[in-house]
Amino acid sequence: AVLRMLDITSGTVEFEGEDITQRSRAGMRPVRRRMQMVYQDPYGSLNPRMKVSDIVGEPLVVHGLADDREKYRARVAELLKMVGLLPDMAERYPHEFSGGQRQRIAVARAIVLEPDFVVLDEPTSALDPRSTEAIEELILRLKTHRTIVVVTHNLDQARRVADWVSCLCVRDGVGEVAESGCCSDLFENPQVGEVAAFFRSASRYAASVEGPVTPGATLE
Repeated sequence: AVLRMLDITSGTVEFEGEDITQRSRAGMRPVRRRMQMVYQDPYGSLNPRMKVSDIVGEPLVVHGLADDREKYRARVAELLKMVGLLPDMAERYPHEFSGGQRQRIAVARAIVLEPDFVVLDEPTSALDPRSTEAIEELILRLKTHRTIVVVTHNLDQARRVADWVSCLCVRDGVGEVAESGCCSDLFENPQVGEVAAFFRSASRYAASVEGPVTPGATLE
């Protein structure tokens, strides 16, 4: 909904001070060059019939920025190196990559237009710990040049990558922000009772199991 992929049911969406809630599909086109998305499933979000060069470069084609093929290929190679892949991987297909590598390809596609705002929806939920660590390191690098929103159920991940955290909950069947704040302040001293109770519950769960904790709350 933030990216206007779905219509919102209430409230407004503002981007750099402008209300974009009522913009038409055509009116959203120039805005979408600056707002991009990385989806949760690295296996389902890439077209298996397309080479990596075409997947990463597709936004350039959609927005009419691919006329110069030499610059196109150079840009794709630049993005692959940026996300930790080799430029010659551009000629491969998605099935030739691991889940972590596929998610890096998805990130490269999302930033090829140099957007100001990127949403990553549960970007590591389908990945092994090593791939998760690599994607988190990539997120930390990316957020120095743009606004990054990471939707995650993983509290440890939120601590590692976030500066500002919004804890969402469902009240009377409607999702809403229960509490927001600086990451360190919110985790150390939550002010809302249900948020504090959830953090305590998550801590007890973490103490009882081994490995990364993925409790049931959504954080931005």
